[in-house]
Amino acid sequence: MIFSFGMFFRLFAIAGMTWLLEIVSHIVTLINSDMKIISDIISIIITGQGVLMFFVTLWKRDLLKSFQKK
Repeated sequence: MIFSFGMFFRLFAIAGMTWLLEIVSHIVTLINSDMKIISDIISIIITGQGVLMFFVTLWKRDLLKSFQKK
């Protein structure tokens, strides 16, 4: 199976972004427990990681064109 570097990089960037957001969320909660809302917002973003991966990897112009033709 041949994987393109671009696809690998996009998946790596999304996963890395969510890991960094989780670290930031944890640090913010440790520094100031009153900032729990930021932690909750970041958790919601991380929960949507699968949807984000779908749109970044599979939602391309040729896919959109094939849907429009049908």
